[in-house]
Amino acid sequence: MIDLYDRNVDAFAAARSTSLFESGWLSAFRRTMPAGGASVLDLGCGTGRPLAAHLIDAGCRLTGIDGAPGMIDRARTAFPDHDWRVADMRALPPLGRFDGLIAWHSLFHLTPEDQRSIIAAMSGLASPGAALMFTSGPAFGVSLGTFAGSPLYHASLAPAAYRGALRDAGFEVRRHVACDPTCGGATVWLARRTC
Repeated sequence: MIDLYDRNVDAFAAARSTSLFESGWLSAFRRTMPAGGASVLDLGCGTGRPLAAHLIDAGCRLTGIDGAPGMIDRARTAFPDHDWRVADMRALPPLGRFDGLIAWHSLFHLTPEDQRSIIAAMSGLASPGAALMFTSGPAFGVSLGTFAGSPLYHASLAPAAYRGALRDAGFEVRRHVACDPTCGGATVWLARRTC
């Protein structure tokens, strides 16, 4: 899947809406971060547009992670003052702790087992009171979509399983909306590190 995105950076950039219909969730994400918090880890950052760009414009300091070098090249060119790294979110380098973590349309490309592992690992990446926002499927299951004419894997835990994994990692769910019609039909989770 990483190779699929890397081979099709131009197609991804052309297809990705820049209308920022996610702005309501991004505002809630920023409000959930600790007061004065501005360091954000974006897992699966893609080209940095439009989500990272919006957070940068709001004063956040971004560290973006993506497995596709072409995506990171675009983000680094557009936003050279921020930290962009090629890495698989399942094997992250040492990164420190952040006031906010976001995995928008990225976590659900991994197996359910890998998603559980990454949610557990987010505990060590989150400062006290950090915000965590990610998208998932609305129910347990695996589905195959297509991108650039190739199969694209998606998987989701059940909502109760996400709640349990978040609780075990020290996060409290603040808001969860399945198939949000105001956000392109995305199923969105917003949580906060409780300790």
